[in-house]
Amino acid sequence: MKVIIVLCTLAFAIGLIFTNSAFGQQSPGHPDFPELNLQVVHRNANGDFVGYFESTLAYVQRPLLLHEYLDTQNAKEIIEKDGQTLEVFIIHKGEGGPFTEDFSGQIASYNIMYKGYSTMAIRHHGYFGEPGDIATGTFKIVRIVQ
Repeated sequence: MKVIIVLCTLAFAIGLIFTNSAFGQQSPGHPDFPELNLQVVHRNANGDFVGYFESTLAYVQRPLLLHEYLDTQNAKEIIEKDGQTLEVFIIHKGEGGPFTEDFSGQIASYNIMYKGYSTMAIRHHGYFGEPGDIATGTFKIVRIVQ
C-alpha cells in the first residue's frame, strides 16, 4: 500500500513538472491582446453604491471583428512596454443597465458588440439587481501594435 501511495505521489509531481508551467495563470484570451479586463460599478435606484466587480476572464470570440471595432475607436493611448508598442483602449459601456420590473436574472458577463456580433465577452461572478439599479461597465483592452 505504501508503494502505491509513493508511486501516485511521484506520478502527480512529475505530471505537474511536464504539464502547464504557468499553473493557475489566467490567459488573456488571445495573443494579440495581452490585457483584457472589465470593471463594473453597481448602484441602486438612489445612486448609492451597491458593489464593484473586476474580471479578467475574457473570451475573444471574433478577433478580426474586435480589431476592426478597435480601429474605429478614437480614444486610445500608445505606450511602450517590454520592447513592444501597445495601444490601450478604455471603453465605457452602459449606464442604465438591464434592471427593470420584468428582469429577474443574474448579470454575469459584458460583451462588446460590433456589426451585430459579440466580438469579445468578459465573464465575472454574477450578481442580481433590483428594478432601477444602474450598472456601468468599463473595458480596458490592450492591443499589440503589429
